[in-house]
Amino acid sequence: MEIKGKADNFKNLRENTIAYVAAELFLNNGIEAVKMTDVADASQTGVATVYRYFGTKEALVVKAGILLWQDLRRLVENDYSSTEFKCRNGYDQLYALYHSFLKVIKDHTNFIRFIGDFDAYVIRKSIPKEMLAGYETSIHDFYPVFYESFKRGVEDGSVRDDIDPLVFYNTANHAMMALSQKILRGEIISDDKPGDILEIEVLEEIIIQYIKK
Repeated sequence: MEIKGKADNFKNLRENTIAYVAAELFLNNGIEAVKMTDVADASQTGVATVYRYFGTKEALVVKAGILLWQDLRRLVENDYSSTEFKCRNGYDQLYALYHSFLKVIKDHTNFIRFIGDFDAYVIRKSIPKEMLAGYETSIHDFYPVFYESFKRGVEDGSVRDDIDPLVFYNTANHAMMALSQKILRGEIISDDKPGDILEIEVLEEIIIQYIKK
């Protein structure tokens, strides 16, 4: 039993190592451009081993996405776990949370590109929803943090109580992500201003003012 446990731990460690290497390649080069042989070479692993762990590139892409979302949560965790944050009213907590999201957009553009690339890849490859369950869970890990601040705001009177928190959360996040990806794609028509973060700041302000009581 102990030997099997050690073997399982090694397998998980090796699997995660390969997935992290793949994630770095996806971030830097785009999902479509990266081949399984590229992942094998970069991780100093035989390509047969990569396939043995993941079976398909689609499975590897999903695993890489899960790890990236988990890393993002760890990156911003200090922003909402501090004593200072917990002492704020609900509205101010939500403002801080969306400001953290804005910081991610500014400082981690490759991650924002990856999300758009991931969505397009899932559609292109017709990846089934059951295969995306872990990825969906890693995204929704952020919702409980939002909901606790929302509930606090309703209780302390700083946040509106006449809106559905999940609908608001999804709408706000989808809007910010879509605008971020549009800006990162660059100019298509003359009114587009590639790299202009001001539009995202305006959208963030609209979102946060909407929820204020």
